[in-house]
Amino acid sequence: MKLHRPHDRCRTQRLGAPVGPASNLDNIRKAMTPGRVNARSEPTAVVLNPTDAQNLDLLNENNEANNFVGPGPYGVGAPRLWGVPVVETDVAHCRDGSRR
Repeated sequence: MKLHRPHDRCRTQRLGAPVGPASNLDNIRKAMTPGRVNARSEPTAVVLNPTDAQNLDLLNENNEANNFVGPGPYGVGAPRLWGVPVVETDVAHCRDGSRR
């Protein structure tokens, strides 16, 4: 996963390998803070590979079927995490370092 910052297109915030999808949410949010505090810029996108995006989309509350944490299959508009647009690309590596 990468967190892109608007003013410096070459700089991204890389995240370490999380334990699971819920950890991905925590890590994405934590990756936004240094850009906002140190670079005084807002993230413009969260870049995810399709496998990690799928795992976040299918996150369920209390492991209940069809009780999604996010908007689920009926969500309207572009996907967002922490108010930032999500971009899926197969060029982004999975958290285990592979490309799936």
